Amino acid sequence: ILSLPAPPQGCGCARDAVDPPQPIFIPSKARAFYSAGTVCLLLGAGLRFTVVVEPQDAFMYQTWLGGQPCTVAVLPENSQGVSYARNFILDNLVQPGTQWCWIMDDDIKCFEKRISAADVVEISPQELFAAINPSSAREDPAVAIVGLEYSQFSWAAKMGWATNSYTNVCVLLNVGLLAEHHLRYRGRVREDYDLSLQLITAGLKTLRCRSIAFRAPDMGTNKGGMKPYYDDCGAEILEANEAFVDRWYPLCDHQVKGANSRPDIRVRWASLDKLLDKFRFYQAQKTLHGFTS
Repeated sequence: ILSLPAPPQGCGCARDAVDPPQPIFIPSKARAFYSAGTVCLLLGAGLRFTVVVEPQDAFMYQTWLGGQPCTVAVLPENSQGVSYARNFILDNLVQPGTQWCWIMDDDIKCFEKRISAADVVEISPQELFAAINPSSAREDPAVAIVGLEYSQFSWAAKMGWATNSYTNVCVLLNVGLLAEHHLRYRGRVREDYDLSLQLITAGLKTLRCRSIAFRAPDMGTNKGGMKPYYDDCGAEILEANEAFVDRWYPLCDHQVKGANSRPDIRVRWASLDKLLDKFRFYQAQKTLHGFTS
């Protein structure tokens, strides 16, 4: 007989839950009964949301979340990667007429607010939504993504907002603007960076609040999710890194990170404005070469 952990401790009753200001979607893989992540964080706040899972995991998530104030949506296929799941959300789950929605990774432990370099406090999801919302775009019609800072970077970051930089893990998306410009997630890795660069090079903008942060495990260290891919598909990841640099050079380059010298890429966010003309020149040269070869 299969013994299952206790269900998550949510708001107690589904009818007591409330809708967030913008709908929330959480792609999740192999993390049913995970008590330290986004699902339980939002259930504890009494919020409704949608968890998006693969067919192979559907029964476990439905068993775990039965009776809770959230919806379990099932993807058509297994093991297609996070870009596939996020695009399925944008194309099939966001209701017509919705202008903004949240997409959050499933392993966020908490949200934080930095008062000063020495004073960081944990905040509720409701406080997050009060700080990060469509008005954060400051009436700029070109803003397509609003994001948070990584907890490990927020203590040293400048206050205020970063424009046209990374927006990862937990983002508020202007779905109308993405659809208008036919922009979607791509690739199995670096999909957040890629979407931000797609937006910026299309003349749109990203915003990241430096004083509001999320806390989550380091990439590839948490059981479930993409960890098996990171563990077993190193050659494919190297190929993806090569393709990323080829696509976005000179906006990015190769980099070695960490004590284990992990091959990675670096986007030159601070220099993007200076490099965009060179990027467009390289793209034109590649296009011309394609026509003449």
